[in-house]
Amino acid sequence: PNPATDLSNISFSLSENAQMTIEVTDITGRVVENVENKKLAAGQHNYTFGSGLTSGIYFVRFKANDNDFTRKVIFTN
Repeated sequence: PNPATDLSNISFSLSENAQMTIEVTDITGRVVENVENKKLAAGQHNYTFGSGLTSGIYFVRFKANDNDFTRKVIFTN
């Protein structure tokens, strides 16, 4: 859910195997959590993140092979 209260879930599907990096940054761009950094098989993947994050705006960055995109998440504690 967005906004999240304490933890947030990410679900995504890969159409092919990919070197995947998922990181959470604060509004200044500082990495506050490394969620994943490894080669993932094609298929559905689920992650939980945000433990210990304070209230604020964060960005979840997904990098898979040549693809790179970011989503905003708001935490309200």
